[in-house]
Amino acid sequence: GPDPADLAYIIYTSGSTGKPKGVEISHRAAVYFLQAIREKLAFPIGLRTLAITTISFDISVLEIFSTLTLSGTVVLVEAERITDGAYISEALQSEAIDLLQATPATWRLLLASGWQGKSSLWALSGGEALSRDLARELIPRVGQLWNVYGPTEATVWATAEHIVDPEAPICIGSVLPSYEAYILDARGQALPQGAIGQLYLAGPALARGYRGRPDLTSDRFIPHPFQAEALMYDTGDLARLRADGRLEYISRRDKQVKLRGFRIELGEIESSMMTHSAVQQAVCLVRELSPGDQRLVAYAVLKPAQKLDLAAISQHLSHSLPRYMLPQHLLVLDSFPLTGSGKVDSKALPSPFSVRQEVQPLAIVERLNPLECKIAAIFCELLDLKSVKASDNFFDLGGHSLLAIKVLHRCQEELAMNLKIRDLLLLSLAQLAALYVPEQPLARSPGDRR
Repeated sequence: GPDPADLAYIIYTSGSTGKPKGVEISHRAAVYFLQAIREKLAFPIGLRTLAITTISFDISVLEIFSTLTLSGTVVLVEAERITDGAYISEALQSEAIDLLQATPATWRLLLASGWQGKSSLWALSGGEALSRDLARELIPRVGQLWNVYGPTEATVWATAEHIVDPEAPICIGSVLPSYEAYILDARGQALPQGAIGQLYLAGPALARGYRGRPDLTSDRFIPHPFQAEALMYDTGDLARLRADGRLEYISRRDKQVKLRGFRIELGEIESSMMTHSAVQQAVCLVRELSPGDQRLVAYAVLKPAQKLDLAAISQHLSHSLPRYMLPQHLLVLDSFPLTGSGKVDSKALPSPFSVRQEVQPLAIVERLNPLECKIAAIFCELLDLKSVKASDNFFDLGGHSLLAIKVLHRCQEELAMNLKIRDLLLLSLAQLAALYVPEQPLARSPGDRR
């Protein structure tokens, strides 16, 4: 028969060597998490949850099982609708939803759609850092706003903070019941309140380890220094314990980031770039080009006598990386700026908008018809480009889901075009324009070269 230590599920996460890690979660760990999150947030019996998360992302465990164990209703959203802010906004009202859990990027999509809020809604934000400006917009629109934090290895969420004042520091809060958190120095010694150190998690909700990776398991799941025969998990995060007992997240110790809900090892992208025959050095980082607009930017230094071919490098990456890990900007430099200690100075790397090297070269200028020109103008403004071609795709040019929502709104308001996210994802500029059939034929303008 089943045992609490039996495997409940495996979630695969990105690995710095290019080999994904399978995190093994037991039934015991899952049950401890479900009990802890219910106790911490006091969900009501019979709540209705809008499930917008793919089951390959472990936060779906909360959406599905927290709801069902409370005799509630899980309202499933089709995969192609989860980036449709207008649809989610309507579903929150028409389905009488009590709980919505989403990444900050998804909350921004919802706000961009014109959502005015729902005063009875439990709103959970996790997977990425909750910014002050986003909290400021969400608090007056929802019943409760919670900032949740946790790695897959600790079973979904390990801490939670009820956000009531966006002007106060945004913390990840206190640990859930049955969880433990420790701030240690490099020698494994406990640090005092206020000191920044390495964040470790412990308790019965920890994962069993990594599937078929005993070496990696022993490296990240270490003996508990304060409890015999227990383990704690090294999150790789830096944090500090405030005087009021709340945890404040500082940054990653390694090169792992969370972007739009996906956990990404930047080293995996760099390793993939280095397998291209023309690339000598590679660096990848996340840059916030405007509030809420975070993008993957990759930089490369080519080997001697190699010619610049951004399209070839981009194509090479697409064969080894999932779409969400493909850099939205790819720049080739003569050399990388260095710090005094000889390391790459990431802060000195140029903005992608200061070096005009796009994945799709923009040097070719062609004639567009009037409707294509208007759509092109929207692309250029939102992506800060000088020109686009009829064959260009919005996402290949550096667009992402949040900017896509803005494109949809602009096309609706200015051109009376009802486009969908899927259209921007799959179609070129010319194909988008072809979706609209005007009453009068649009003549091509010979002088318009945008």
